[in-house]
Amino acid sequence: MDVINIRRSVRSFSDKEITDEVIHEVIHAGIMAPSAKNQQPWEFIVIKNPETLKKLSEKLSPLYAKSKVTIILCMRKENLFSPTRREQDMSACMQNMMLKATELKVGSCWIGTYPDPNRMNPLIEILKIPANIEPFCGLVLGYPVDEDAFKEVQRQAIIHQEKYNA
Repeated sequence: MDVINIRRSVRSFSDKEITDEVIHEVIHAGIMAPSAKNQQPWEFIVIKNPETLKKLSEKLSPLYAKSKVTIILCMRKENLFSPTRREQDMSACMQNMMLKATELKVGSCWIGTYPDPNRMNPLIEILKIPANIEPFCGLVLGYPVDEDAFKEVQRQAIIHQEKYNA
């Protein structure tokens, strides 16, 4: 549970390369997420090419160019058992991936994409994503510059008992 307490968004990365083994571990953690009726709607595009990351950065977020590796999480539109639940499936997948990255001391940041066409269309165009697939989000990865990148994060919960109490 410690990894849950120290996971946070990292936006400054060192030049240290991320190995294929680390990338595969992060993706494996993602595919171990639960999905509605086990539909597993996810597909992944791994991007290491600095020129591609630069293009994404120019169109979408400067974080793409700062990362050493970006994984674009995509979701199928077809052959799903529970199509209205695929966004939840993808979110669970992403959370697992970020937690695994943290465990491996790799910084990560979720770049929201779906359902905004202004954020989806550049990914579709640049990465040549087919019509039966939709980009869900980007996961930028890199080893953090900040030494305290994985310190415990404080959060608060608003909890109601039995019914919503205003």
